[in-house]
Order: sequence, then C-alpha cells, then structure tokens
Amino acid sequence: MDIETITKGGVCWFEFSIKRGFSHTEPTRGLEIFIRTDPRVENLFSGLSKDNHPDRLTDPLTDYSPHWRVLGPNPIQVYRVGNGPQGSDYTFDEVGNPIGKHPKTGKMNLSFLKFVGISNPAWITFEVTGPFSRQFILDLRRDIGPPMRNFARDYVTPIHVNLRISSQDL
Repeated sequence: MDIETITKGGVCWFEFSIKRGFSHTEPTRGLEIFIRTDPRVENLFSGLSKDNHPDRLTDPLTDYSPHWRVLGPNPIQVYRVGNGPQGSDYTFDEVGNPIGKHPKTGKMNLSFLKFVGISNPAWITFEVTGPFSRQFILDLRRDIGPPMRNFARDYVTPIHVNLRISSQDL
C-alpha cells in the first residue's frame, strides 16, 4: 500500500492510501480508501458535533449514500457537524457524494475526515463505488494534499497571536 502523508509544522496530520481493485476481505467496486489522522483532527469534528447536535452526535455512513460503503466488519459513523469548516479549496458537506474536486466549485471533498475513529492507529477503510480511471486516481493523489494541508492550517494547527494595545496621551 502506497501511503501518502500530509505533514504541516513537523506533525503528520493525515495519512491516506487509495487503491482500486480487490481488498483483502472482499471485492470492491471502485476505490478503496485508507485514512487516519492526528487526534486533533477528530477532536475538532467531535467538538463541533457536540456543539451543533448534542442530542445525537453521529449518523451511520449508510444514511448518506450507497456510493460510500464500509469495508470490513465495523460500521462507520459520521460526526454531525452542520455546515462544518469551509475553505476556499475544500468542503465537508459532501458525505457520500463523489470523491475528488467538485466539478462546479473546484473544492475537494474531504467529508471522510468526519468519520468517527479516524484518529485510531488502525486505518479507517471505506469504498467509493464507481468506475475510476488510472488517471483519475493519480490526479486525486496529487490534488488531495494541498486542500488537506490548508484545512490543517486553517482549523487545526496551533496558532498563537500576541496583541498589544496601547495609547499615548497627547
């Protein structure tokens, strides 16, 4: 499995792998996606879920679309975060919709980062059904990194701002 890592500020924020073909456990009908993140990514979505939906924090992946499918024995839950974080080149509002860049907005669909347990050392594995060309997979691998880095910079990486306000009597 070729693993792509997204590092920002010396921290490995995301690790992911894309595979087409057969998984070790069952045949796939599209892309097999392996993903895990730094715990701070999951903490962001967990916190947003608690703020926006204190009565029910998650939904099963099967509630969204038949095009994103669980591979393996454990069901996948998705944090309910409302509109969630948005950036100029990524979105989290497309769970179950086509993976990759949206044809009209050009935003990368990073909705899989809302999966519960994504920071677990064991990989979250899911399938996106459909026919995918070799070129699409290579383009996705190339194009997914910058939006993931931007998301980490925009919402997750620590930031420290000093502010000094002073006045001078005239």
